[in-house]
Amino acid sequence: MTDENIALIQLARSFADRAKEAVILACKPDAHIGDWMPAMSHCHDNVARWVEHYPRHKHIFGCICQEIPFSKSVRLTPHSAVQDDDGDLFDITPNAWASWVWFIPHTGTREEFAPLAQLREIEMPL
Repeated sequence: MTDENIALIQLARSFADRAKEAVILACKPDAHIGDWMPAMSHCHDNVARWVEHYPRHKHIFGCICQEIPFSKSVRLTPHSAVQDDDGDLFDITPNAWASWVWFIPHTGTREEFAPLAQLREIEMPL
């Protein structure tokens, strides 16, 4: 196993270990900038564009967390959210899940998150 794979698994494990710390991430379905609307499945690009337009907002990397009880595991979907001036998190990316999701914010750097951001999802045992 390569050092990169080990680091990726360790990062995913750190998210799974913090699954109980997930916060509710409310979706903002009417998010737009002029004629631009966030695109489904492009959360990292959507948030990057948003914070460029709203520089007081922050780009927060993390994972959407879905517990899978029958397999005693958690599905982690790399995701980006927006943090506003008041510190509240919200989701500007349209999704098929619901009006809110469970979200675990990343506590490290953008560079540390980058390998995980390349994945669609990863399942980790609890």
